[in-house]
Amino acid sequence: MHNKKIIFVLGMHRSGTSAVASVIESIGISLGNKTQNVDQDNPYGYFENKDFVEFNQKLLSYFSSRWDNPFFDCKASIESSSKPELNKWIKKATNLLKKNFTGISILAVKDPRNSILLPFWEMVLDTNKVPLNNVYYICMLRNPIEVASSQIRRYQNNPDVHFIGDTTEEVFVLWFYYYVYLLRNTRINKLLFINYKNLLVSPDSEIERICKFVGYKTNLITQHKINKDLYRNRSKESLIKISPVKKFYEFLNSFCSAPFAKSNDLKKFINFNFSFRDSLKINKNFSKYIFRQIDSTNQLIEKVHQLESENSTQNTQLEDLSRQISILCNELENERSKSNSLNSELALLKNKTGHLISSKDDLVQKLNKKHSNEISLLKAYHKILLKEWSEKFSHIAIYGAGNHTLWLLKIFEEIQVLPIAIYDDKPNLESINSIPVIPFSKINKLKVDAVITSSETYHEIMTKNLVKNYPNLAILNPYKELNIVPFAKILKDNDDNA
Repeated sequence: MHNKKIIFVLGMHRSGTSAVASVIESIGISLGNKTQNVDQDNPYGYFENKDFVEFNQKLLSYFSSRWDNPFFDCKASIESSSKPELNKWIKKATNLLKKNFTGISILAVKDPRNSILLPFWEMVLDTNKVPLNNVYYICMLRNPIEVASSQIRRYQNNPDVHFIGDTTEEVFVLWFYYYVYLLRNTRINKLLFINYKNLLVSPDSEIERICKFVGYKTNLITQHKINKDLYRNRSKESLIKISPVKKFYEFLNSFCSAPFAKSNDLKKFINFNFSFRDSLKINKNFSKYIFRQIDSTNQLIEKVHQLESENSTQNTQLEDLSRQISILCNELENERSKSNSLNSELALLKNKTGHLISSKDDLVQKLNKKHSNEISLLKAYHKILLKEWSEKFSHIAIYGAGNHTLWLLKIFEEIQVLPIAIYDDKPNLESINSIPVIPFSKINKLKVDAVITSSETYHEIMTKNLVKNYPNLAILNPYKELNIVPFAKILKDNDDNA
């Protein structure tokens, strides 16, 4: 298969992968042994190969996962699998490719699950010596609000086949996870982004982009007409209220007008450093998922008790069921323990909205893991924090005139907002970076409504002084979430490397 070309159609479910697959087929590129599979969710068909879909479903099941599990890590699952078992799956995938490549030189495979299974499929392509330049990735992008509306409706129509996805926040988690994973965990050489709205409004221009991207010549470009009734969940991008999701969508959408995104272009993605798959661990939606499993197991236990009372002759079968229930109960206790731990963390977030944890929490976690980019992550974290405080408070001052204050002032300058003063118990400078340094006792002379404590070591003492002398001021702590990697150590490492 070294002289064959293969196209992977990627993207989150409900993002228009079926629509672009229909376009690809219309210009003469094979989808293999395609099955139409029309239903109420896709009245014009899914345009996908049933064999590939069933294979991916079984592979996810082998990895003890499913398509709507935002904790799934294909690379980790591959590493933890036994080599003989993994080779069996690679052999099955190879036979599937050979079967569908018969008599053709270019094949398109459409299944959104490929977005989170690409590390496996890349192993298959390597095994079969398919050059990286012969592999093309076409990624569909759609307004996440529209994706959420469509997915929620599908969840409501058939809740038994979905674990999560009945709220906008939950769908945002899945949406974010799909695109983060496919960009971070694949050896993408070049990737074509297509916006779903653009495909419906200007199909000819998007078909032209596809043909140029894969180096395919066709006379069928103007013959394909997309049914615009497919655009059933329209929404304005301005309605995306969760900042990381909006920024990430705008970032990806910037590639939808380019010929294609190269690997160098995609390196810009590193700057986002968002991982909702991690932040979901302290999100209440995951607790809802756990409790849903608890309810399901409790219902199974009640059913077993009913069978015991109704028919004593089925004791043998009931004993077997009881053993299964015992296993489930042990697993349930583990889940309850995890849930209790999550609830303890959620108690600290009680006064916040039910939105997804912002990117600063993700940055804190990455700081705690001592990644090589601790300084850039810390800077990004404090930039988000200072922006948030500056929007909430109109007159902010800093308590302390040391190295931490110099660090915070640099970040204030970057966001183009400055504190009105710097307070110090014994000031020996008149100003720092043109910001006046004032004795702590003269806070009342300025209309300060919030004070940032700029010392990790003396934070508690500063807080006591503020509470005692100025109880009405808001006290802002830039260290409270840096519990593993101390702020002072990071600054010291930064100075040593300067």
